[in-house]
Amino acid sequence: MFLSIHQNKVAGQSISRKNNRLRGSTMNKKELVKRVAEKLDGLPQKTAARAVDAVFESIAEGLQEDSVVTIGKWGTYTAEDIAGE
Repeated sequence: MFLSIHQNKVAGQSISRKNNRLRGSTMNKKELVKRVAEKLDGLPQKTAARAVDAVFESIAEGLQEDSVVTIGKWGTYTAEDIAGE
């Protein structure tokens, strides 16, 4: 089964399903890992990358189990089956 993941809201703001992001620049995983490492007092980036992976894997697992993951004050993620895959 393949899932299509949609983040419906971030901090109370709706996100367009057309481009699935808020206005402005986008952040890739490398930048996210760098910021996490910096915020955690210079945590090694390899460890920060494992933490970021763990968060997204946990969200994906929750979506497979329940089809909806809500993280208070952050967002709601939903999943749907992709037909034919």
